[in-house]
Amino acid sequence: MQLKNERLIGPHEGQEFDLIKRGDKTLAYFGEDSVSMNEKYQKAKELGLDELEFYFDPIEVDENIILPRHKAVIFYVTGYEQKAKRLEKLLIEAISLFRVSSKSKYLAGEREIGELLGYSKKQIDAYIDFQDDLLTKIAEKKLRNDLNACGVIR
Repeated sequence: MQLKNERLIGPHEGQEFDLIKRGDKTLAYFGEDSVSMNEKYQKAKELGLDELEFYFDPIEVDENIILPRHKAVIFYVTGYEQKAKRLEKLLIEAISLFRVSSKSKYLAGEREIGELLGYSKKQIDAYIDFQDDLLTKIAEKKLRNDLNACGVIR
């Protein structure tokens, strides 16, 4: 049964701490660009959560997209440190695999990330479909650009 207002992409956004408090989730991940990081640290402290901070190195996705080095944090329930470390490893791998040549490995990693973050299979499948479509569009654009640069198409 699908709920009428069920969000399949980013369904936990803004609800992470409530889900942890209820016991429905053990990890929450936030990138440096998340709004109100100080508030998130304060809320995590109030809930007695542990934290794992790490950095993503810059990576060139394609000639037009460069992801800069940035900080991220995983807040987790005490006792789930290994799960948090696995999530950190997968997130770092996902950034470096965000290329069509590594598409299947990237999507497999994204699936495990979704599982670790407590998403339903349906939500994960929707996100994987979204990412697969995005990678396909990036590949098609790169192919068109490469063919154009070689003079094959104009």
